[in-house]
Amino acid sequence: MNIVERNRKAMIWAAGLTLVTLVIAIALYFLLFREHPYLVWFITVTGVTGSAFYYDKSVSKLNDPGRRIPELTLLWMCLIGGSVGGIIVMLGRRHKTIDPQFRFILGIIVGIQIGIVLYALWSWATAIR
Repeated sequence: MNIVERNRKAMIWAAGLTLVTLVIAIALYFLLFREHPYLVWFITVTGVTGSAFYYDKSVSKLNDPGRRIPELTLLWMCLIGGSVGGIIVMLGRRHKTIDPQFRFILGIIVGIQIGIVLYALWSWATAIR
Protein backbone atom coordinates (compact mmCIF):
# COMPACT_ATOMS: atom_id res chain seq x y z
CA MET A 1 0.00 0.00 0.00
CA ASN A 2 1.55 3.29 -1.09
CA ILE A 3 1.41 6.53 0.87
CA VAL A 4 -1.56 7.97 -1.08
CA GLU A 5 -3.70 4.89 -0.42
CA ARG A 6 -2.62 4.81 3.23
CA ASN A 7 -3.48 8.51 3.71
CA ARG A 8 -6.82 8.05 1.94
CA LYS A 9 -7.65 5.16 4.25
CA ALA A 10 -6.67 7.25 7.30
CA MET A 11 -8.85 10.15 6.12
CA ILE A 12 -11.83 7.86 5.53
CA TRP A 13 -11.47 6.30 8.99
CA ALA A 14 -11.01 9.74 10.59
CA ALA A 15 -14.04 11.18 8.82
CA GLY A 16 -16.18 8.19 9.76
CA LEU A 17 -15.17 8.18 13.42
CA THR A 18 -15.57 11.96 13.66
CA LEU A 19 -19.04 11.71 12.13
CA VAL A 20 -20.03 8.95 14.56
CA THR A 21 -18.73 11.08 17.43
CA LEU A 22 -20.70 14.12 16.24
CA VAL A 23 -23.94 12.16 15.83
CA ILE A 24 -23.66 10.60 19.29
CA ALA A 25 -22.70 13.94 20.88
CA ILE A 26 -25.60 15.78 19.26
CA ALA A 27 -28.04 13.07 20.32
CA LEU A 28 -26.75 13.13 23.91
CA TYR A 29 -26.84 16.92 23.95
CA PHE A 30 -30.47 17.12 22.89
CA LEU A 31 -31.65 14.15 24.93
CA LEU A 32 -29.78 14.57 28.21
CA PHE A 33 -27.20 17.27 28.77
CA ARG A 34 -28.17 20.63 27.29
CA GLU A 35 -26.37 22.59 29.98
CA HIS A 36 -23.00 20.92 29.48
CA PRO A 37 -22.02 20.70 25.78
CA TYR A 38 -18.28 20.41 26.52
CA LEU A 39 -18.89 17.51 28.88
CA VAL A 40 -21.04 15.78 26.25
CA TRP A 41 -18.27 16.17 23.68
CA PHE A 42 -15.60 14.94 26.08
CA ILE A 43 -17.58 11.84 27.11
CA THR A 44 -18.51 11.00 23.54
CA VAL A 45 -15.11 11.48 21.93
CA THR A 46 -13.43 9.64 24.82
CA GLY A 47 -15.73 6.65 24.33
CA VAL A 48 -15.39 6.56 20.55
CA THR A 49 -11.59 6.93 20.74
CA GLY A 50 -11.32 4.21 23.38
CA SER A 51 -13.48 1.95 21.21
CA ALA A 52 -11.28 2.66 18.19
CA PHE A 53 -8.13 1.76 20.12
CA TYR A 54 -9.84 -1.38 21.46
CA TYR A 55 -10.98 -2.41 17.96
CA ASP A 56 -7.52 -1.80 16.49
CA LYS A 57 -5.89 -3.93 19.18
CA SER A 58 -8.38 -6.74 18.57
CA VAL A 59 -7.75 -6.66 14.83
CA SER A 60 -3.98 -6.51 15.34
CA LYS A 61 -4.16 -9.82 17.20
CA LEU A 62 -5.81 -11.35 14.11
CA ASN A 63 -2.86 -10.26 11.93
CA ASP A 64 -5.17 -8.66 9.36
CA PRO A 65 -3.56 -5.35 8.35
CA GLY A 66 -6.39 -4.51 5.95
CA ARG A 67 -8.88 -4.00 8.78
CA ARG A 68 -6.58 -1.98 11.08
CA ILE A 69 -7.27 1.65 11.92
CA PRO A 70 -4.35 3.80 10.75
CA GLU A 71 -2.19 5.45 13.41
CA LEU A 72 -2.94 8.85 11.91
CA THR A 73 -6.65 8.29 12.58
CA LEU A 74 -6.02 7.21 16.17
CA LEU A 75 -3.92 10.33 16.72
CA TRP A 76 -6.62 12.49 15.11
CA MET A 77 -9.22 11.10 17.51
CA CYS A 78 -6.90 11.88 20.42
CA LEU A 79 -6.34 15.40 19.07
CA ILE A 80 -10.04 16.24 18.92
CA GLY A 81 -10.41 15.34 22.59
CA GLY A 82 -10.28 11.58 23.00
CA SER A 83 -6.80 11.25 24.41
CA VAL A 84 -8.09 10.07 27.80
CA GLY A 85 -9.95 7.14 26.24
CA GLY A 86 -7.02 6.36 23.96
CA ILE A 87 -4.52 6.34 26.82
CA ILE A 88 -6.75 4.20 29.05
CA VAL A 89 -7.14 1.52 26.37
CA MET A 90 -3.52 1.93 25.26
CA LEU A 91 -2.22 1.17 28.73
CA GLY A 92 -4.93 -1.34 29.65
CA ARG A 93 -4.52 -3.49 26.54
CA ARG A 94 -0.85 -2.62 25.87
CA HIS A 95 -1.65 -1.23 22.46
CA LYS A 96 0.81 1.11 20.72
CA THR A 97 2.96 1.26 23.85
CA ILE A 98 6.16 0.16 22.09
CA ASP A 99 6.03 2.55 19.12
CA PRO A 100 8.16 5.57 20.23
CA GLN A 101 6.95 7.87 17.44
CA PHE A 102 3.29 7.24 18.31
CA ARG A 103 3.95 7.80 22.03
CA PHE A 104 5.90 11.00 21.30
CA ILE A 105 3.14 12.51 19.15
CA LEU A 106 0.49 11.44 21.66
CA GLY A 107 2.54 13.07 24.42
CA ILE A 108 2.62 16.33 22.48
CA ILE A 109 -1.16 16.16 21.98
CA VAL A 110 -1.75 15.50 25.68
CA GLY A 111 0.62 18.34 26.63
CA ILE A 112 -1.26 20.77 24.38
CA GLN A 113 -4.60 19.65 25.82
CA ILE A 114 -3.36 20.03 29.40
CA GLY A 115 -2.13 23.53 28.51
CA ILE A 116 -5.52 24.45 27.05
CA VAL A 117 -7.35 23.17 30.14
CA LEU A 118 -4.99 25.01 32.50
CA TYR A 119 -5.37 28.22 30.49
CA ALA A 120 -9.18 27.87 30.53
CA LEU A 121 -9.17 27.29 34.29
CA TRP A 122 -6.85 30.26 34.83
CA SER A 123 -9.02 32.49 32.64
CA TRP A 124 -12.13 31.40 34.50
CA ALA A 125 -10.51 31.89 37.91
CA THR A 126 -9.24 35.38 37.06
CA ALA A 127 -12.60 36.40 35.57
CA ILE A 128 -14.35 35.67 38.86
CA ARG A 129 -12.41 38.34 40.76
